[in-house]
Amino acid sequence: MTFFIKATNLVISTLAISNFYRVMNHAYKKFYGDYCMLHHPFYLNNEDNLFQSQKNLVNYCISKLSGIKNKKVLEIGCGNGIQGIYISKIFSPHEYIGIDINNYNIRIANSMKEKNNIQNINFSVDDAHLLETIGNESVDVVLNIESAFHYPDKVKFLKEIYRVLKPGGEFLIADVLIPKERRNSLSPFRQKWAKYNNWTLDQYLKSLLSEKLEVTFSKDISNSIKKGLQTYRNWYKDIKVKGIFYPLLARIFIFLNAKWYNHINKHSHKYCVFAGVKSQPEKLLQ
Repeated sequence: MTFFIKATNLVISTLAISNFYRVMNHAYKKFYGDYCMLHHPFYLNNEDNLFQSQKNLVNYCISKLSGIKNKKVLEIGCGNGIQGIYISKIFSPHEYIGIDINNYNIRIANSMKEKNNIQNINFSVDDAHLLETIGNESVDVVLNIESAFHYPDKVKFLKEIYRVLKPGGEFLIADVLIPKERRNSLSPFRQKWAKYNNWTLDQYLKSLLSEKLEVTFSKDISNSIKKGLQTYRNWYKDIKVKGIFYPLLARIFIFLNAKWYNHINKHSHKYCVFAGVKSQPEKLLQ
């Protein structure tokens, strides 16, 4: 009975935003023996495990920029830092800054930075709406992968991207959107929630343009995300936890989370990637 109570509590607790990242970090560390990225998988191959599928999404996003080697990169919503550490190792930015509003995530990120002995990466607590630790026109590239749907004021977030980017600097946003027709069918309460947390494609494109962030690439990658979630059985192979019940708990946790997110993506949301540049002053005068 204790086992089933633990399994139920673990899965239910992920539904609460305040507990979500703490639970996910704890679960991955417990089941896999290490932390992993905190975003959706991206399908490339039937045999890809969870870790590779998450790297696939990062690689895809970075490929939509002109390159980040030897550049100063800011990741807004860096989570537990695993994604930033991977990017720093593989793509060789000159400096990598990760900010997240969740102090628990930043503590993990800094511990992983020390574990990996990476010198050119810095993690700190900051708010995506304020970016108090980031100076004006101080970064070459802004990354925001699967974090913006948490932000209650996306316009303020976009204004901050414009402020901190150097003229001609690049941005990449990967976010969970809601189709316009789906929003119109929601209850008034859920429409109010979706207004701030899940924008439509039109809202994003119009707001980016309004904030002088020129979109050079946009794509709905929902199908690749859905297919990535459907390979969840591959994620079982890397479970390292020992014992009689915990491996089963890990499988239940993975199964339910994969099914839940696939249901959301299939019936009510879509996953889009935007890349672009900060408009330069001379372009704004034309």
